[in-house]
Amino acid sequence: MKPIALIGMMGSGKTTIGKQLAKELHLPWHDSDLFIEQTTHEQIKDIFATKGEAYFRTLETRALQTLLTFPGILSTGGGIIIQKENREHLKNNAYVIFLEASIQTLVTRIDDQNRPLLQNEPMEQKLRTLYDKRESLYRECAHDTIKTDHKTVEEIITLIKQKLPQ
Repeated sequence: MKPIALIGMMGSGKTTIGKQLAKELHLPWHDSDLFIEQTTHEQIKDIFATKGEAYFRTLETRALQTLLTFPGILSTGGGIIIQKENREHLKNNAYVIFLEASIQTLVTRIDDQNRPLLQNEPMEQKLRTLYDKRESLYRECAHDTIKTDHKTVEEIITLIKQKLPQ
């Protein structure tokens, strides 16, 4: 079985849903951002601050290529779909689910202190800008989309389980 990859904006629930889904399906859980932090021994925000976004995106592509060789559930970083190579790799090597959430929902869920891309601009405005740039990219590589607004973790997991290929 191919890995199940969760994509979507920061705050859409990729980590929370990924951990619980892995537990319920008795599969390993992986997180691309956590993998990067563990392999570089640096926090994402520090990588952005000292080496820049382009360097981080290179690390992210390498992490994705590695993590998609493992079975299980993969929670990805919100910007993983920016690189065309990553979108193709996801679509071809995983069952990809876009966890879609409204900007209003994202604002209520996000702590912007640990989000490098949300610094120096009002959060809602920055989220809207990011979402407008990324929405079509999420849809391009997703096999399914689940709207997470006003749903519990359990409801979202039930929807995912219903959509999984048999």
